[in-house]
Amino acid sequence: LISTAPAYTWGLRCLPDDVWLYVMPFHTIAGIGSLTSLTLLGATLVLPDSIEPGKSLSIIRDERISVLAQTPTFYIALANHPDFAANTVGTVQRCLTYGGQVSPFAVDAWAQAAPASVWGTYWGQSELTQLGSVGWFKQLSDVPGQDPTWIGKPVGHLEVKVVDANGDEAEEGELLCRTPSVMLGYHKDPDRTAAVFEDGWVHTGDIVRIDADGNMFFRDRRKD
Repeated sequence: LISTAPAYTWGLRCLPDDVWLYVMPFHTIAGIGSLTSLTLLGATLVLPDSIEPGKSLSIIRDERISVLAQTPTFYIALANHPDFAANTVGTVQRCLTYGGQVSPFAVDAWAQAAPASVWGTYWGQSELTQLGSVGWFKQLSDVPGQDPTWIGKPVGHLEVKVVDANGDEAEEGELLCRTPSVMLGYHKDPDRTAAVFEDGWVHTGDIVRIDADGNMFFRDRRKD
C-alpha cells in the first residue's frame, strides 16, 4: 500500500473527492488491490449489485460518479442504452479501461455526453501488486502512433526493461519489472517463484515494445 497508493495518485490521477462506480471483480488483483489503495486515498467507492447498463447509468446519475474502470465493452454497452445522455453521465471525468482499445464509437459517444471526461488505458499484473503502466488520451488520435496496443508508460514506482531471448536489452521482447510492491511469491510454489524472480527482476511473461519516449505497446504473452 505504501508504494501503490502514490502510484494511483500519479498514475490514475486519484483524489480524495473521487467517486468511483466500482465494478471490478474482487477475485482479481485489480478488484481487491484497487479497493485497498483507493480506500487509503480517501476516495468514495460505490459498489453496485449489477453492471446492467440501465442500472449502471442510474447509479452514475444519482451518485454523481466521476470515475469508471472497466473493459471497452462496458462503455459500448452504456453508450448504446437509451438513457445514455449528459444528464446521466455528465459528471464522469475519467474513463479507465484495460484488456483492449476502446472503440471509436465509444470515444465519440462519451465525448458528447461527458465532454470533460478523458480516457486512461492501463496495464498491471498480480505479481506486481496492481498497477504497472498508464496512458491518457482524449481522442484516439492522441494515442502514440495511433497504435491500439498502447498501454501507456510505467508508473513512478516501477522500474522496467525489455529483453530479447538472450537476455539483452532490446526495443521489443519480454517485459521485466522491479518495484517495492512486488509479491512475496507464489503460494507453496518455491520453484515457480524462483523462476519468475530470476536475476532480481520479475519476468512478466508479457512481450512488449518500448519506444524512445518510454511508451509501451503490448504484443503477446510469452507464457500463460
